[in-house]
Amino acid sequence: MQLRPLFPTRISKRELEIVLLAFVIVSAYFVQTLVPHKLIVMNLFYLPTVVAAYYLGKRIGGLIALLSFLLISIYALLQPQAFLFQGTAILLAFDILIWGAFLGLTGLIVGSLGERLQAQVHELKSAYIGVLQILTKFLESADHYTKSHSVRVAELSTAIAVEMGLGDEEVENIRAGALLHDVGKTEAIKLVKQASSLSDAERFQLATHTKMGAELVRSVGSILNETVPIILYHHHHYAGKEHQEGPLGSDIPLGARIVAVADSYDAIVTDRPYRKGRAPWQAVRELEACAGTQFDPAVIQAFKNILPRDVVEPERELDELRSIPASELASR
Repeated sequence: MQLRPLFPTRISKRELEIVLLAFVIVSAYFVQTLVPHKLIVMNLFYLPTVVAAYYLGKRIGGLIALLSFLLISIYALLQPQAFLFQGTAILLAFDILIWGAFLGLTGLIVGSLGERLQAQVHELKSAYIGVLQILTKFLESADHYTKSHSVRVAELSTAIAVEMGLGDEEVENIRAGALLHDVGKTEAIKLVKQASSLSDAERFQLATHTKMGAELVRSVGSILNETVPIILYHHHHYAGKEHQEGPLGSDIPLGARIVAVADSYDAIVTDRPYRKGRAPWQAVRELEACAGTQFDPAVIQAFKNILPRDVVEPERELDELRSIPASELASR
């Protein structure tokens, strides 16, 4: 599993690499054209090197340092007079070599410290998730009808996230959020058991479990901050509904949109005290009918992609499928 990056997830690694590369190039141009004292301003290149090493690892930090060194070295070879305010060409070469060595060493040290910190965060988060799995199973064991529900939702959410091509870190956050998505219901387990005969006040109490769960997870510290939006918004309708506050459509966090589909599917196919679970293909059809209103259509499609054909299509349609040309079937 990939280490959890310390840079905010709203900026991808690739975007950060592009920004840093652009900074190096612009800084080189700045040194070349606008600054008379070149050797002093060359310290600008420590900034992208440190940022790259800390957030992207010592390898990328080293490459940024090497690129900076090469750009300055090439410029010094082409226009040595721009650097030679005093001293000789040998002293200039020595100065640039020393500067490049310290730049590379800075990238190596900062990158090593950053990777060590990332590893510690990863180990801590893994420990949290392990405890959460144990806690989830313990809490759900109090209710036969919801036993292992969160574990199944987490497995299904993870599969959907992988199918949608998300990175390891985001997939892991979605798995953790799915495990915790119903943690706010722990104080209302009796209401869950009698969901078919709740009063309006009790339904409101049960409906607030997303906020209760989000606040509960916030209270344990920042290590699981990425799961809070998933817990908070996994019951939000894609197109909105009456009295719904907060984001709509693609503004709803993708993890919450994925967990919403996985949660609803497992709820539909699982037996409850007040009804029998439905067949998987019936659940799929029900979710499809709500694509674009309650659920994100892209998530529904990814969800269908990970299911076996005999789950997506009812048995009575299998014979019809066999008669369809393979090229047409593959496009369905």
